[in-house]
Amino acid sequence: MQRQILLIPEIVELDEATVEKLLDRAEELCSFGLAIDSFGLARVRCARRPSLLGKANAAGLLRDLAEHMPNGMRRCAGAPTDARRRPMACHGSVRAGRRLRPEG
Repeated sequence: MQRQILLIPEIVELDEATVEKLLDRAEELCSFGLAIDSFGLARVRCARRPSLLGKANAAGLLRDLAEHMPNGMRRCAGAPTDARRRPMACHGSVRAGRRLRPEG
C-alpha cells in the first residue's frame, strides 16, 4: 500500500479515551498506512496516511476509526490482511467523496 508522508503532520484533538484506544492500535493502523503517535494527553499526530485517501480529513478518519474499532477491526483480526484493508479503504474513500466501482 502506498503511503503519503505529510509535509506538515496533522495534529488531531480527541478525548483521552479515544487517544488511548488509537495508540493501543497504532501498530495495526501503521500496517494500513496510517502513522500516528501521541502529541500530548488529548492529541495525536498523524504523520503519514494511505495515499489512496487523498486529502481526507485526518480528524474525521481517526474519530471514525476509534468509534468502529471494537466492532470492526478486532472482529477481522483473524482475516487475511487484504480483507481487513478493504473496508477501511472503502470507508475512507466514501468519506473523501470518491465514487466506488464494483470491480474494485
